[in-house]
Amino acid sequence: MARYQPGQRNCILMAAYRRYGLHTAVSSASSLYNYFAVSGRATSHFYIPADGSVEQYIDTKFRSTAHLNGNHDTITVETQDIGGPFPKWNTNGSDVPAWTKQQVEALAKLGAWLHRTHGIRLQLCPNSKPGSLGFAYHRQGIDPWRVSGGEFWSKARGKVCPGDRRVAQIPQIVNRSRQLVTGVAGGDTDVALTKADIPIIQEAVHGMKLGRSDNTGGLALQRVMTLPQRADVAGAILGAKYKEYVDEKGDGTRDMRTVADILFSTHANALQVKAQLAGLTEVLKTLATGQGLDADELVTRFGAKVDEVFREFVDEARVELVVDDTQG
Repeated sequence: MARYQPGQRNCILMAAYRRYGLHTAVSSASSLYNYFAVSGRATSHFYIPADGSVEQYIDTKFRSTAHLNGNHDTITVETQDIGGPFPKWNTNGSDVPAWTKQQVEALAKLGAWLHRTHGIRLQLCPNSKPGSLGFAYHRQGIDPWRVSGGEFWSKARGKVCPGDRRVAQIPQIVNRSRQLVTGVAGGDTDVALTKADIPIIQEAVHGMKLGRSDNTGGLALQRVMTLPQRADVAGAILGAKYKEYVDEKGDGTRDMRTVADILFSTHANALQVKAQLAGLTEVLKTLATGQGLDADELVTRFGAKVDEVFREFVDEARVELVVDDTQG
């Protein structure tokens, strides 16, 4: 989708893919290749001129140098704003003209590609705080717009990039990216589940459905997916498409884990707790015998208390699936 013009590289791998960072270039150029080719200049991954063509300078596995402290987890794009269809404006002020229709469409297509390829969230990024997700814009990390605790994405105080008109267009770009990914036109892509959706989800997850047997006419489980298809579904659920950010070490760093990682970690923790409970049970038996107490009764009471605490924990952690009965 982009014309690849490899230029100077930082050659430092991305640490994560959390944001899609939108910039305005203050440029009339149809290409920034020659500008970025000068050593020491901040370079973005992509550039989109007024006609909506896309030029790429850095492979997305590497960091750009356009987002300062956000370079490690932000894919960046610069955009033309002078000449051609753009009206004249004071480039020292905030009156940056709006993106052209072609630029809006190109930005949305690039955003959809970044979602499919790197998992960039199809949502507005709220601020420049570490770990924030979605479609971001440069001045979110620039004072005086930068929120307390936010990363610095530039030290040029007052830099308006990408300008008020372009910031106002970002929700349109997010919605268009969602449409390209989901096929749902506009608006939010969160749709309430109906009763009819539940068996469809069950079939997709398990690869089986309850139906009439061809031989007996009775109810029987019928396979609705091949084993490779079931493997694809399992991979989508457990693999890299589904990740969460965690501070596992408690030191402020945020790592990414797949759902499979979480399940294996939870299973390991459960086995550890089980071993600890078994050890405590043996200790209780030994102490009870030494004190002339009924060891079996003490162990039974101990087990009952553990079960009670566990049930309370499960109740607190329970997540319920709510079905909207008004929709079918």
